[in-house]
Amino acid sequence: MGVLSTILLLAKNVAIVFLVVLIVNLILPFVSTFLYPPKLGVSVAPISGLKFIKGASCPVPTPKKVTVIEIWATWCGPCVRTIPHLSQIANRFKDSVSFVGITQESLNDEAKIVAFVEKMGDKMDYCVAIDGLGESRVVMKDSAGLGIPHVIVIGADGKMKWAGHPMKAAFVDAVVKAVNEQ
Repeated sequence: MGVLSTILLLAKNVAIVFLVVLIVNLILPFVSTFLYPPKLGVSVAPISGLKFIKGASCPVPTPKKVTVIEIWATWCGPCVRTIPHLSQIANRFKDSVSFVGITQESLNDEAKIVAFVEKMGDKMDYCVAIDGLGESRVVMKDSAGLGIPHVIVIGADGKMKWAGHPMKAAFVDAVVKAVNEQ
């Protein structure tokens, strides 16, 4: 096989991988919203067993207060890129919203997670917890979360108001609406 044939084969494989990534990241989440919509309006059960590694330990969701839950992981590139955006929103609503980032990584990885959060410093300016027991998977399922990063907005009444990707403009709108309703 010549060099040109090898290059063409490589280009074809790269194009296939690109299309698969495009479908998984752009099209599938869009379609899944229609096939498996979030259960908006349902009460969100408390997530117990969280190990807080940054910020004060608090019940999730926080009773009588708007709560934003972010599901993330240290190994997730898109999660890391959204952290500064989430911090801006958390600071904007710091007096009226309980904001908690929850990673579903193993408690065995606690040292790695703590090091990551410390390295992020003020860029990750909200409470962070590890859900080593996997209890947040229920709210992830109920909110139609198929991937991360994923945020869930819970009203002061304890009911799910919005769920989706944290970079969607509708996320901030949902937080504002939930704050205005409390």
